[in-house]
Amino acid sequence: MLRRGTAALALVLGVVLLGCSTGLRRQPLESSVKPPSFHEVLEEARRNPQVRRQLVLEAEGHLAEGISSLLVFGDGVAVLNGRRQFRVADETLVTILDLLIARGVAAWPEESPLPEGNALEIHRRLLVSIDQVSHLVIERNKRPPRPPLQELLRDIALLVQPAAAEGVEVSSLEEGLRLIAAGVLAPQVLTVNALAPGLPGAAGGATDGWQLTLQRGVLQASAYRLPEGVRPASRRTAPAEAAGLAQLLLEAGAARLPRQVHLEEGLFQLHIEVLGQRLAVQARRFAGKGATQGLEARDALLAVRDQLRRRFDAETRAAATTGAGG
Repeated sequence: MLRRGTAALALVLGVVLLGCSTGLRRQPLESSVKPPSFHEVLEEARRNPQVRRQLVLEAEGHLAEGISSLLVFGDGVAVLNGRRQFRVADETLVTILDLLIARGVAAWPEESPLPEGNALEIHRRLLVSIDQVSHLVIERNKRPPRPPLQELLRDIALLVQPAAAEGVEVSSLEEGLRLIAAGVLAPQVLTVNALAPGLPGAAGGATDGWQLTLQRGVLQASAYRLPEGVRPASRRTAPAEAAGLAQLLLEAGAARLPRQVHLEEGLFQLHIEVLGQRLAVQARRFAGKGATQGLEARDALLAVRDQLRRRFDAETRAAATTGAGG
């Protein structure tokens, strides 16, 4: 009886151990699950319109005759040569993805093999991003050329060229802001960068800095708190929000500000750009003749700064409430 009982116990233990080892093989650890390849992401974007809307394609260099840069977003907004906004149909976006998949772009290395030598200048560049995944391919001067990249960029440029002929350009920054405020131009073509850096040696003690940026439809508020460092919070803006910001800048006369403005205290930098029309303002304490720079525009600049600071404060409060972050 003792032998039979021992044998039965051994058999049960063997079955349990075998089941445990089999279970471990069949249930891999979560960390071992591979993220999708870029090729798989491209295929999913082709199939799924929601994923496709997250597409951003950037191409630079000699793409085709008269085309040196192209920017395409997944909602159909596109920019040619940095100066003309136009729209492409969703079918065109699918065709672009077809080209990327068929040419095997996901398997292309970032650069061609490099013989020894100096090759710093980028001749052509293609960057494809979908959500948080991206793939970069570049061709540099003094390196072996990359005919497949050249052909792909040419084919994409020629594909969108007919739609680009119906695009919109602006002759001034003020016109660009007005068209964004009216909803004619998309949020992606408005760039705003307002920066008031912290001043460790300020008369009243160290001051915190702040930065508010809008670029390609993404609004980011960054708090520079001493000694904690930078605390950014970003989110995608709605067209109405970008239109409101453009209207704010338009009404404040931001497009007519001089490049330099004398301030007795503090430092403020402002950059605004719409389709190649840009303005860069530096406001700080200037010495000598520089102290008279832009005095007539100082009140207007301070009004713009205060408006943007209020927008920054609203963004940081909202981020603290929702827990959003960059």
